[in-house]
Amino acid sequence: MTVLQKIGLIGAGLMGKGIGKTLLEKGYSVTVVAHSDRGPIDDLIERGATEAATVAELAADAQVIITCLPSILSVHAVFEGPDGILENAASGTAIIDTTTSDPELTKDLAAQAGEKGLLLVDAPLLGGPKMTWEGTISIVVGGDDDAMAACRGVLEAFAANVFHAGGPGSGHIAKLINNAVTLTNSAILYESFTVAQKMGVDLETLYKVMDASMASSKRLHVIAPALMKNDHTKTFAVSTATKDVVLYSGVTTALGVPSLVGDATRALYQLACGMGYGDENVTRIATALAKLGGTSFGDE
Repeated sequence: MTVLQKIGLIGAGLMGKGIGKTLLEKGYSVTVVAHSDRGPIDDLIERGATEAATVAELAADAQVIITCLPSILSVHAVFEGPDGILENAASGTAIIDTTTSDPELTKDLAAQAGEKGLLLVDAPLLGGPKMTWEGTISIVVGGDDDAMAACRGVLEAFAANVFHAGGPGSGHIAKLINNAVTLTNSAILYESFTVAQKMGVDLETLYKVMDASMASSKRLHVIAPALMKNDHTKTFAVSTATKDVVLYSGVTTALGVPSLVGDATRALYQLACGMGYGDENVTRIATALAKLGGTSFGDE
């Protein structure tokens, strides 16, 4: 009988909760770390997870650690220092970082992990909370062959598609490029629907026209219905999207590659954050544009 590894999950938020639920359903032992938002933690505990009081306690007991964190600062806090993963995980522990993070930071963490006998892959998620909940999420992974081998079984247990992009950091580079394209596509949709709204164009008709043409996209299918229903249910925060396009801009700047379109997208998302929409769903980009343009998509 196959003995499943003990999983430690750090970051049971919008995305991480679904990862934990899927792994529990596959028969894995999952431990979560105490968190200020008790809702997801308590839900996973009811489903069979156990709770550790600290990151250090979780790291010392887990065979595979999965992190799903909201920011670069939280990555530093969880991985580094005397109470972090790197100091407390036992040699041989595999680490799967699903956070969308800085590729250079990831390379550094992978090197530090290797010095301590740990195996780390960067494995950012391609999709939303519903997909982690259903176990249909896709993942792009960066890591050496040994780390990939150590993590593949767990990755395939909670993801429908696993793409190995190359060495450490390559998963994050691929994810940042993917998100830059997605968020830029979204940006022009928010803008164009704002123009249509102010010009009195029927939005349902516009949606059908775009869907029947080369303007159709997966983002159109999400954004247009949401704007027409004034539905801003939070699945991806403006602040998180902004973090991603800022990281992408950092990569292009370091490479010396012009990023005129990417920089315009970054400026728009930063503007929405500055207008107070950072903690709300990305569809609030349209709300911000509409407010500046003297129109609206229903009540805020």
